[in-house]
Amino acid sequence: MEVYLGNVIKSRLSHAGQSYNGIRPLDLELIDQPVHRGEEPAPDDLLAEANRQAEIIINAARAEADAIREQAYAEGFAAGAEDFRRISDQLIDRLNADIEALAVERARLIDEVEPELLKLCIEAVEKVIRHEIRTDPRVVLRTIKSLLRRVKDGSDLSIWVSPEEIEFVRAHRDEILGVTDSVQPVRILDDRRVDPGGCILECSSGRLDARIKTQIDRLANKLQETYNNDRRKDNHRPDEIQAGDQQD
Repeated sequence: MEVYLGNVIKSRLSHAGQSYNGIRPLDLELIDQPVHRGEEPAPDDLLAEANRQAEIIINAARAEADAIREQAYAEGFAAGAEDFRRISDQLIDRLNADIEALAVERARLIDEVEPELLKLCIEAVEKVIRHEIRTDPRVVLRTIKSLLRRVKDGSDLSIWVSPEEIEFVRAHRDEILGVTDSVQPVRILDDRRVDPGGCILECSSGRLDARIKTQIDRLANKLQETYNNDRRKDNHRPDEIQAGDQQD
């Protein structure tokens, strides 16, 4: 009677191999050699034959295991790459949404804070100017001289100053007239609408308002205009991060 020692093992391994896609069953044809009962081989021969067949089975199983492992790794890598792309796209979408939200919040804060900062800036400038006026009485003289240099027709000159500074300005009439070529008399008058340090000059060619409040208002308007222009230039949506920019 002939017994095929590999048949049972081959059947089981073949059945297990079919459960995994693309992996062929173990090829155990080499171990399907008959053993003849009638020959009564020696125990040492039987042991050697069993060891040989066991080694063949082990090597074949290792080869099949390596093939299964390589296929599983390849399939797992492809699935992992797809998951990475999907998660990356989700993160980019979330980041773009956060950027948009930050832009909106930034615009809101600018609308609320910057006008107040602009106001504080103007107030600080006014305080500095008025402090200089209090500590330096010659500010009004410099203001008057600056206006006289801008006057082309110096006829029929009248200068209005603060009542607090009228005597001081009149005492420096000659110094004031030194910056103009006019030989016409200059009237120096007081006006309660004029703050210390400022003046109003009127002549035949027109009127110049150099009151401190007027100058501060002009500065505030100029700063506001500059601020508005900067806002218009800066009022754009931040660039989105594109999914195509990422590296695979």
